[in-house]
Order: sequence, then C-alpha cells, then structure tokens
Amino acid sequence: MKFAVNWSPSARSLAAEGRIRPDLYKCHTNPDWVAEALAAGPAYCHLPLDLGAPDLAAVDFGLMRELSDRTGTPWWNVHLNAERRLFDRGDEEEIFERWQRNSERIAREAGGRQIVGENVVYRGEDDPWLEPVSDPVLLRNLLEEFSFGFLLDTAHAMITARTLREDPHEFVEWLPVERLVEMHVSGVDLVRGRLGDSMPLTPDDEDLIRRCSHHIQAGAWPKPKLVALEYGGIGPIFDWRSDPETLERDFLTVERLFGRTR
Repeated sequence: MKFAVNWSPSARSLAAEGRIRPDLYKCHTNPDWVAEALAAGPAYCHLPLDLGAPDLAAVDFGLMRELSDRTGTPWWNVHLNAERRLFDRGDEEEIFERWQRNSERIAREAGGRQIVGENVVYRGEDDPWLEPVSDPVLLRNLLEEFSFGFLLDTAHAMITARTLREDPHEFVEWLPVERLVEMHVSGVDLVRGRLGDSMPLTPDDEDLIRRCSHHIQAGAWPKPKLVALEYGGIGPIFDWRSDPETLERDFLTVERLFGRTR
C-alpha cells in the first residue's frame, strides 16, 4: 500500500524537510504541475473523466495517455457523475445508459489500462448532482459490467450519507468495496453553508477512516494499492486550505490509521 498527497507547495516543503514522506504526489492533468511534482518525487495523475458527460469530444485522451506514461500512473479513474442540467429525465435508466456509453469509449482509449470508478458527492435536491449517483447498487452494477475497480472517497461517502441521513460507517459498507483499488481521504466541514471535502480531518473523519482500515486489515476488504490524502493543492480552490501544519498532522494521522510505521 502506497501513500500519496495532493501536490502543493506545502507538500513539497514538508517532504523536503523530512516532515512527511509521501510515496507519490497526486496531480491533476496540468503538464506544468506534473513537471513540478516529478522534479520533487514520484507522482501520478488523477484524471477529470466524467461518466455523466453528454459526450467526450472535448477530452484530450492523447494528453491523458502522455501524462499517464510520463508519471507511470497505474490506472485511469472515472467519476460516476450525473449533473442535473445535463439529463432530460434524470432517472437511473438514463444515467446508467450514459455511464455505459462513456465507459465503453474510455475503456477503448485507455488501451488496456485498468480503470477505477470513484463515488461522488450527493448533497440533496438543491445540489447539481442527481440522487442516483448515491445509489450503491447502480455503482456496483456499472463496475461489475466493465470489470472496473473501485476508488472509495471517504469524504464523499460521509457527505452523501449525512445527506441521506444514513450512518456513514454503514453506508461505506454498501458501496462496491469488494472491488477496492484506491482510496481518497480528507476531512468534511461546512464551507459557505454546505458540507465540503478536502478539509482538515475531524474526529468523525478519523473514525470513518479507522473503520475502513479495520475492514482492510481484517481481510474483509481488499487492500488498496494507494491511499491519497486530499488536503492541500494549487490555485484559489486550495490556497486557503493548504496549511502546512494541518497537512503534516493529517498525513501522519492517515499513515497511523492504516498501520504504517516509519
């Protein structure tokens, strides 16, 4: 199991000082950011592939392949999204058919690379995303049909469970964790009046991550190949949540929760 952290100046500085030792930096598909991250250490790319998109004409698959090869990214990820404004009916049948169509195209473009599907956030009727994205059965059916792995985002699961008034610990067990390949972990907190992720870890977040780690160590779930802390980053979305002290504390906490010792 490898441990990653979002690429950021804070992560680079902490690693240079020996205060954290990530195995990989997690990067978006920005060639400049990827180059900067690779200059500091091994990196991998998290791709902006959206299964709910009306079509994939705007996707630069050539760039995806180039950056994946440059970084040695071991698989491609897809987001099981369904944005309300992009669907006519917005029911499970319409969403699943689009997921299938886009999965077929992405699988061709991936050229034999493994593909993993990530659970996304559902925040209710006022949210841009449609409720079926929160349905574990729909997610499982898609992953099984295309032999995709699963990318479990614990913060996404926490927000969705709270929206649905479900126990987050039970909700993650309903997800297709039997196909687990990668995990993203971060904190959940109120941001401008609604729950947001990529925040500092809270005791509730740590409890959920600990529960996941327990299932993995007990052999009930497969051991993920990669666990990434999604705190910190680049640009206005992340500048205000890239505090070095918080990043160091949370990265070391994640290592400890998964039993990693230095």
